[in-house]
Amino acid sequence: MTTYIKYYKTAGITFSVKSDIPITEDTFHPKFKLFEVDAPGDDNVTINHHFYVPKKLLNCLNPNKSKKVFTNEFLSVHKTNNMWIYNQKASTRFNIKYNAIVIFNDEHTKGDVYTNDLNETSYSEEHIGSLVLFGGDHYLLANILSYRQGFLLHANGLAFNDRGILLIGKSGAGKTTLSNMLRQSGFSLVADDRVVLQKIESKYYLIGSWCHGSNVAVTNKKVLLEKIFFLKKSQKNKIITETSTHERLKQFSSSIVRPFGDQEKWKNILNNMEKIVKHHFFYSIYFNLSKNICTVLKENL
Repeated sequence: MTTYIKYYKTAGITFSVKSDIPITEDTFHPKFKLFEVDAPGDDNVTINHHFYVPKKLLNCLNPNKSKKVFTNEFLSVHKTNNMWIYNQKASTRFNIKYNAIVIFNDEHTKGDVYTNDLNETSYSEEHIGSLVLFGGDHYLLANILSYRQGFLLHANGLAFNDRGILLIGKSGAGKTTLSNMLRQSGFSLVADDRVVLQKIESKYYLIGSWCHGSNVAVTNKKVLLEKIFFLKKSQKNKIITETSTHERLKQFSSSIVRPFGDQEKWKNILNNMEKIVKHHFFYSIYFNLSKNICTVLKENL
């Protein structure tokens, strides 16, 4: 049987997508073009697409065969001794188009996607937004990064003169508003609402990926991290150094896209968090809706 392959790369990781049927230029969303490469790299993840669902796979979802660790309206996640099983159900409410079952090894470096909802014709023109078909690739990327001194964050990444900044804030804190003002003032986007933060050798970098929030705004940029800002709405515009390690940890941890994982995986994540909060690039940024904060921020870079 012929195997069809495409390669996509972000954060130094090459994702090899292998399919039983042809992968065309329109199989995946156009955003993936930014990340397409010609061959595997030094660090690889393999995802196999299959267009059937074997009965023995359904048996793995039996409570006697696996432990359910998460469930919502469209996704249930199960764990056995050596694999993770994601069972996705199509949902109009959440814009989930396919029923699919995905199996990954413990470190999420090898996965098999099974679905009956796509055939050769639909697969060739679907513009699929996720390499694993279920909900988004943030589950996958968050898992993989936990072993590679990295995080996937609910945050916005921007750059000015090749210096990266990270904007962290709760929903409604003004990430989108401030990001738009900064982009109008000369900043460029690195990632919108899903940004990779990774330690490479002794430095931290902001890295774009195909994961994103509600708006499809992605880049393949990689910039050195200069400062991390916790957003605070205020009548005045000012930036202050965040000296409290407790506050750094609290704010930063709230932005992490949490992977499904065992004790060892969370040990890695906590260890990575403890390392980053010791650095001196954490600040609180107080801002109103005027663009004066853009000038203040530029003066602090």
